[in-house]
Amino acid sequence: MRLKPALLLLFTLLSSSAIFGVTPQCEIVPGQRIGSVNIGDSPSAVRKKIGKPASSDKEGAYTYESFGSSKKGNVIGVIYQNGKVLQISTIYPLFQTKQGIQRDSSWPLVKKNYPNLKVFSIGPKKEDPEHVFNHYVSKSEGISFLLDNSGWPPVTDKDTSVFAITVFRKGSGPVISVGRSHRKLQ
Repeated sequence: MRLKPALLLLFTLLSSSAIFGVTPQCEIVPGQRIGSVNIGDSPSAVRKKIGKPASSDKEGAYTYESFGSSKKGNVIGVIYQNGKVLQISTIYPLFQTKQGIQRDSSWPLVKKNYPNLKVFSIGPKKEDPEHVFNHYVSKSEGISFLLDNSGWPPVTDKDTSVFAITVFRKGSGPVISVGRSHRKLQ
């Protein structure tokens, strides 16, 4: 029986991750990178590594590019400023931190590994008043977690899980999207 190369690669990545920890191709390193995309990369370097963006949007000083498919849940979002990667975000569950935090990880696991997170709430939106996203940020480590929570207050909800993970330069803050506008958390 012959396995297709893509299936074989996926099997190799998943097996080696289970045995040896997170592979570099799927690793989230706070303050540095998600997979092969690094903070400080140029747009051409990013495209060389992961291909052509599915969409692109520019607002003010920021350019946002999305790679992958949101329907398949394998999106990597990149925000550039001055022609360099400022931050990288993902909703793809194969990307994870060395502690195993990935999309759909529980809030207690995140809090255990990142105890100094600060929360910034996003929402509710007019069209969806019950829906609240909470952005938990560690500026010192260069990582944030977007948690999807439809209740209030969100901090004590043990059923809350990670929706997206963002990496940015240590000591700075992430650029968050609210609707179609982007703003830097200070």
